[in-house]
Amino acid sequence: MSIQIKRDQSLAMRHIVHVRNHVISVDGAVEEGGVDAGPNPHDLYDAALARQNFARVSLKSPQ
Repeated sequence: MSIQIKRDQSLAMRHIVHVRNHVISVDGAVEEGGVDAGPNPHDLYDAALARQNFARVSLKSPQ
């Protein structure tokens, strides 16, 4: 899997993340110094963990 991260010079904290064919804008909230142009890194981490836990629970539960 290929992951590339590029700094967006037009905004104070924004980065553009490329994962395979997907593009994700990552930024900080206004109170963190960003402009909320995307989820912050911690939001993405939390979302990834939540999705992984959901998949694990879904596989264990009977249909």
